[in-house]
Amino acid sequence: MLSKELVWQIACYLPVKALLALSTVSWPVLNATRDSGFWKTFIYNDMPWAARELQQIINDAQPQELDCKALYLWFERMTIPQYGVGAPWMGLANRRRILDACQNLADLYKPREGP
Repeated sequence: MLSKELVWQIACYLPVKALLALSTVSWPVLNATRDSGFWKTFIYNDMPWAARELQQIINDAQPQELDCKALYLWFERMTIPQYGVGAPWMGLANRRRILDACQNLADLYKPREGP
């Protein structure tokens, strides 16, 4: 059985869709991802483009009232870079799109770095 810490480390390398699918078939993954602390960490690792906005929401909410998994999934859905994103979300969606493009370019150039 995998420890919670090991599941958290593995989850950092998975896209959220894969993580949710894995949690439906793996009891240790489901248990590890039930923790709000896991999703808070996942938010900060997976959504650096929204860190300031999410930090404000997390700080303003009472810990027992905050469902970090629901917050993550909601932010994920509201900021999908697509045509017709509404005015309040357009800035975040653009920031997400630009950061994702920069990350893809960085991934291409990393292997080419010399000794």
